[in-house]
Amino acid sequence: MKKFYSISLLFLLCFMLQAKAQTANPDFKFVTTAGQVIEDGATIKSNKAIDNPYGESGKLIKESFIIENIRKQDYIAYIQYTINSLEGKGLGVCFNGECTEEVGVGTYQIDQQQLLATDQTKYTADVDFTFETKGKASITVQLFYQSILSEDGDPFIAGPKVTYEFTSETTGINTTKATNIAYYNVFNLQGIQVLNKATSLSGLQAGTYIVQAYDNKGLISTTKQIIH
Repeated sequence: MKKFYSISLLFLLCFMLQAKAQTANPDFKFVTTAGQVIEDGATIKSNKAIDNPYGESGKLIKESFIIENIRKQDYIAYIQYTINSLEGKGLGVCFNGECTEEVGVGTYQIDQQQLLATDQTKYTADVDFTFETKGKASITVQLFYQSILSEDGDPFIAGPKVTYEFTSETTGINTTKATNIAYYNVFNLQGIQVLNKATSLSGLQAGTYIVQAYDNKGLISTTKQIIH
C-alpha cells in the first residue's frame, strides 16, 4: 500500500507539471534586458528612482522588457495595460517606440503592430512611473496577438503578462542622474533634429519627440517621448 501511495503521488506531480507546461504561452515570452525570463503572471517590485531625464521636474522609475517571439512566426500584436493604482504624476508605456501616458486608474491599449520573424530588431516594452518626491503605483501589462494571416474578426490570443509594483519609499530617492546615458539626439515628428548630443532634455518645448539615448559605446535606445 505504501509503494502504491508513493507511485500515485509521483504520477500526480508529473501530471501537474505537464499541465503547467501546457498552459504556459507557447508563442511569446517576456525577458528582462539582462536576459532573464519573466514568468507569465509574475509581479515585480521596483524602486530604483532617478531624476526625470525628460525635461520635467520630479523623479522617474523605469522598467523594460523584451518580447521574444518563440515560434519565429509573423504576428499582429498590441499591448494592453491596466493601471491598478496610482499615487504620482503618471504612468507611461511604450511598445516599440509607440508611447502613451495616463494619469488615472483604468485599462488602456497601444495600437497594433506587426511582429515579424525576419525582423532582427528586438521588440521591447518600457514602463515609466513619474512622481515628484514620493509615490507608488501598480500596473499590469499584457500582450495580445494573432497570426498575421488571420482574417477580420478572428480573436486575439491573450499572451504573457507582468505586473509592476512601483514604490519610492523602500530605499529612498536616488537623486543622481542616469549615469549610463552620455547624451541624447532628439528629432521632431517631421524628422528634423532639434537637439544634438544634448546632456539633458530640459530645453525641449512641449510636444512629441523621437529621442535617441547614447552611452559611451553608442546608441542604447530610441523612444517616442511626450514632453509636457
